[in-house]
Amino acid sequence: MPLIELFYYLSGFTNYALYEMRNAVYLIICLFSLVMCTDHPKELLPELSRAESLMQHCPDSALMILDSMKTFSLSNEFQYATWCLLITQARDKNFVKHTSDSLINIALDYFEKQDDPVRKATALYYEGRVNYDLGNAEEATSFYLRARDVAKGTTDYNLLHLINTHLGTLYLYRDLCPQTSEAYKAAYDYSVLMGDSSIISYSLSYLGRASVICGNMEKAVDYYKKSIEVASQSKNEEALSFAFNELAAVYTGKAKLDSSLYYLKKVIDIDEKNGSFTLAQTYLGMGDTYRLMEQFDSSYYYLAKALNTTNIYTKQDAFKCLYYLCRDFEKCKEAIEYNDQYWLYADSVENIDHCTKIVEIQSKYDQEKLLNINNCLEMEKGKIEKIALCGIVMLIFLIGLLIYLYQRKLLRKERAIQDAKDQLQSRLIQLHENEAIIRLNDNLIDSLSSQVEDSFGLQEHINDQALKIEQIRKKNALLQIQNKSLQEDIEKYISSLQAKGKELAVYKRLAVENTALHDRQEYLCTQLIKRIEVLSKLKLTPKCIQESQWPEIFDSVDIVYPNLTDRLHKDFPSLTDSDLQICCLIKLHLSNSLLSVLTGISPSSVTKRKQRLKERINQYLEAPLEKEMSIETYLWEY
Repeated sequence: MPLIELFYYLSGFTNYALYEMRNAVYLIICLFSLVMCTDHPKELLPELSRAESLMQHCPDSALMILDSMKTFSLSNEFQYATWCLLITQARDKNFVKHTSDSLINIALDYFEKQDDPVRKATALYYEGRVNYDLGNAEEATSFYLRARDVAKGTTDYNLLHLINTHLGTLYLYRDLCPQTSEAYKAAYDYSVLMGDSSIISYSLSYLGRASVICGNMEKAVDYYKKSIEVASQSKNEEALSFAFNELAAVYTGKAKLDSSLYYLKKVIDIDEKNGSFTLAQTYLGMGDTYRLMEQFDSSYYYLAKALNTTNIYTKQDAFKCLYYLCRDFEKCKEAIEYNDQYWLYADSVENIDHCTKIVEIQSKYDQEKLLNINNCLEMEKGKIEKIALCGIVMLIFLIGLLIYLYQRKLLRKERAIQDAKDQLQSRLIQLHENEAIIRLNDNLIDSLSSQVEDSFGLQEHINDQALKIEQIRKKNALLQIQNKSLQEDIEKYISSLQAKGKELAVYKRLAVENTALHDRQEYLCTQLIKRIEVLSKLKLTPKCIQESQWPEIFDSVDIVYPNLTDRLHKDFPSLTDSDLQICCLIKLHLSNSLLSVLTGISPSSVTKRKQRLKERINQYLEAPLEKEMSIETYLWEY
């Protein structure tokens, strides 16, 4: 087979492929997919969704659902953080005093990092509620203000109303007139946007409170009367009773006791009709008002009715008012008895406070137990992330090893084929030279034979010519034998090249597969960089890198590109720390503008440093980098 035809024949095997190699590539892709699919869905569990839907109108039912849930059934951080937020919200709406901030801290820590302003603002608001119950008023105010800022970007008017209402109440207790008025006015505006008459009525009553501490009693009365009007129209007796009570207190403060009694009687009518648990407190208010009016019988009647309650705090205050009443009317014996009863209930209240502290300690223990469960979940999550990270690194290493082995095998095959081609070419040349010599020798034999015929009779000359002819014939015979051997070698090399040509076609196909593997490796490296926070921040939030940060960056780069810094040190000993920093940033495919920000130098200085880096690397290369080849291209393939 002619040599040129052989070369065409070898180029015809490009459609071969290794079945096993394709399977290996598919297996690696599948493994990578399994490793990468570690994110949990952010869809609430059915129990959490149900509790959230019941929260506004049936908070007691929501609390029962949340209390019945087992925390170990919460499969991920999102579910657990949501449960912590909802159970805090449910307890608050059921007027359960908060005794620990561990649960709401878990919720806030999670939602502060998420792109969900409603849940973030809700978590901040309930962090304020919890801190208020714990007696940390300053912290509560700070959380309310942060919650208000976040919630302003949402349309959750109910949340905004709650935040401003409680913020106003905090200012109210500190007699901060402008701040109280501003907060309660904002709460009223949001209640109007909600369009809920009951909430509007309460908001107007809060504005009445603000007017009271600002000393504007007439304005306060106007607000309360507007609140009463709105509550009457919506037939909300709870809001109506609240406004009547507040207005009665204002009239008591203005010494208009008749007006105060008028509205207190309206409150009693509503409370007696609905069987309100605050009825005894209203009786207490009526009795104390009659006491101020010096109407002994009426005062005694209502104060005695106030004692018909299980609320020992109300009883304590009722006995105190009865003591003052009897003292003022010089009923000393009764006054002493009521005073003794007052101190008896005062002791009971103190004992209850002690019991409450014990309950709070137990509650704190339970909260700490839940916190420990959350810490276990966090540790498990961290362990899973570490396993996933190690899996990605191992996959990258495996792919790199496969690429290296297959590429080396391909180069060996190509080198063997090239050696065979060289040997074949050498044999062909030798064969052609031998054939040319044989032809010359044949011509010489013919010439000598003619001379022998022409030199008849000159025996000595004839013998010389015959000897020469015999020598030439022997030489030709040897050349013929050599040519036969060369021909056999040529056939052998052609056969070998044909076989190797098939393998070469396979390995060329393998080279294509290697390219795909290389692309996959680059993709894996990109994904790994995104998962390593210190590297992802270099591109997402670029800022000048401090010296103390470089060791962590070097370690992270060595994870993505195994032992990169050590290999650079070994191959190019003259590289400085500054050069290694530039090498690592280039390896991460960062642009000149980003390098400029990260290193704190101008873009032109970055270009100069790259040129110096190229010159230093060229000192150690057998074939220095050409002008057309950039340092970036070299390091990306390094």
